[in-house]
Amino acid sequence: MNLKHLTKSIFMALAIAINTVSMAQDSRPALPDRENADYSTGFAGLKKLAEKGNAEAQFLLGEMYSKGKSVPKDERQAVDWYRKAAQQGNASAQSNLGFMYSSGLGVAKNDQEAAAWYQKGAENGDSYGQFTLASLYLKGLGVPKNEQLAAAWYQKAAQQGHANSQFHLGTLYEHGIGVAKETRQAVVWYRKAAEKGQAEAQLALAKMYKNGIGVANDPQQAQYWYTKAAEQGSSEAAMALDVK
Repeated sequence: MNLKHLTKSIFMALAIAINTVSMAQDSRPALPDRENADYSTGFAGLKKLAEKGNAEAQFLLGEMYSKGKSVPKDERQAVDWYRKAAQQGNASAQSNLGFMYSSGLGVAKNDQEAAAWYQKGAENGDSYGQFTLASLYLKGLGVPKNEQLAAAWYQKAAQQGHANSQFHLGTLYEHGIGVAKETRQAVVWYRKAAEKGQAEAQLALAKMYKNGIGVANDPQQAQYWYTKAAEQGSSEAAMALDVK
């Protein structure tokens, strides 16, 4: 039995109930919260599936416990359900379990164990896992520092449209970290992230246009992207606009 066999009412209740764990900006899209909603039907149906071994249901149950949706918030329970799903190869659960270990939520903090689960999620195609694993390799946290591997994992996540990865990949290309320095490629990746609303990328792209790095000097484009970043609270962007 799988989630496709849930009734429409149960599935809708689950969609309302579940809001992904806030692990990092641009991790996974969050489903909307609803006040005074009755989640009991969705939770009951989900738990039955989870107890029967459905990995997706186990992952979603972990989400509910991690956020306290329709159940009291319980990080240990979240870890238990994430682990069950992760052991069955659920990529999202593997990455989330990595987060729980890296943050010490519901389990003792363990950077090596966190990295191992992020690695599994990343290898199974989870963009958040790929992004975080890249960051760990860049810092040498839980894994040996390796800028080339960091660039490779950022690349994989960036190709899936992960905005933070696109920004970081742009940074690596701009400064020649883990990859050959290529400012034109930096602009390509900054633009992709900036167009998704990533404020750091908007600021970086504005600077590239202002200074004519990797792209022709264009004061109008620089002002456009400074404005976009400033609207999101970038003080550096706001100062650049004030100077003008």
